[in-house]
Amino acid sequence: MVNIEQVRLLEQRVQKVIARMAELRTENTELRERLGMYQDKISELEERIEGFSSNQEEIEQGILNALHQLDEVEDAVAGDSGESRIIEAEYPAEEDHAEREESSSPAVQPDTDENQPNSEDDQEQQQEEESSGGSPELDIF
Repeated sequence: MVNIEQVRLLEQRVQKVIARMAELRTENTELRERLGMYQDKISELEERIEGFSSNQEEIEQGILNALHQLDEVEDAVAGDSGESRIIEAEYPAEEDHAEREESSSPAVQPDTDENQPNSEDDQEQQQEEESSGGSPELDIF
């Protein structure tokens, strides 16, 4: 037969099961809410990834276009340098520069107090100029 203690023990176990079920339902609800938040976050991150992917493609295309333009500029410069070499061969820049220097130099004035050399180096330089024909040499290089 069933005694009263066994009924109370059964009742306590049933109460524990009911309490545990309530805890599990609460936990289940919390987990579903967190799952919903995580799914929203995943969707948001997937959208960001798609945005980054499309931006990445635009960036790559921009870089490729810039490189292509640089190649065109480089080719144009290489073509121009070939033409400029021909021009330089016909009209050397050094001769042109020397001619401009000679035409723009002032006339030699006689020595006055203002034109007297101030140091021994200046005197030596003036003596060298006079001994080499009286005209100063242009030292370009």
